[in-house]
Amino acid sequence: MTLVTFGEASLWLAPPTGDRLSSADRLRVRVDGVESNAAVAAAALGTDAVWLSKLPDSSLGRRVAGALRGYGVDVDVTWAHEGRQGVRFFERGSGPRPDGAVDDAADTAVTSVDAEDLAIRRLSGAAAFYTSAATMALSGDLARTCATLMKTAASNDVRTAFSLTDRGRWTEGMAREAADRVLPDVNVLVAREADAERLVERPDQTVREMAHSLASRYDVERVAITRGERGAIVWEASTVHERRAVETPVTDPSGSHDAFAGAFLSRSLDGGSVADALDYGVAGATLARTVAGPTLTATDTEYRSVLDAMDAAER
Repeated sequence: MTLVTFGEASLWLAPPTGDRLSSADRLRVRVDGVESNAAVAAAALGTDAVWLSKLPDSSLGRRVAGALRGYGVDVDVTWAHEGRQGVRFFERGSGPRPDGAVDDAADTAVTSVDAEDLAIRRLSGAAAFYTSAATMALSGDLARTCATLMKTAASNDVRTAFSLTDRGRWTEGMAREAADRVLPDVNVLVAREADAERLVERPDQTVREMAHSLASRYDVERVAITRGERGAIVWEASTVHERRAVETPVTDPSGSHDAFAGAFLSRSLDGGSVADALDYGVAGATLARTVAGPTLTATDTEYRSVLDAMDAAER
């Protein structure tokens, strides 16, 4: 079963834990993107994961493609002679000091991509398609391309999934407008709790009520809402499934939501039940918080270890 993803990916640069961007003399380099991170997590679980995008034909663009291929992702990109490679600077917070990020993604090669530029044929026969608000928010061209790919997937009986995570690139009004444009074609909606709050009429609702509201408003089959270290819930057919995470030392939470999406979609495509997919999603998010960087390459054995700890905690 193949998961096709489409999105932007930045080079992720972060100082060693404890250092700050304003004073660090060295930076770690990773690849970071909502969809590419999910593709990496899914590939690590054995899913055939494809990442579609547009990259600059430069050493930095090739660095992105090479890194994702090294994680087992099938990279199918359009190479551009114009436009730059996006960069995301990340600083891990501590205690009352929050994490910080500087998003340098303006005028990148991917912002001018059209659906015709991409290997859209990869959607034929795919089991699912996944993209995100973070990609849509970068440019009008990207917003149109995401909407076109979503409609193309839906019209070809490919299950569609969408992440509401926009990485702070949208105002509330922009988020609502884009959601109205894309979500009617979405089967599976994945959101952080803070993302969901912006789209419901009453932000004082419980997380269960928010999931029901989003499903009803946009006619979505499944709504998954992640809650950080508190776990996640999934709404389907008026039934809510909930799973709490186990406490772990947090090394870096930056890729936990994307890891949830990748593991959740991977297990869903593998024939797992909603509860089983939720278990793997929460386990993936938990594992992601224990490693530095935004990508998770955990093995099934590591997932099983976390799942056993989750089961033990609920006894």
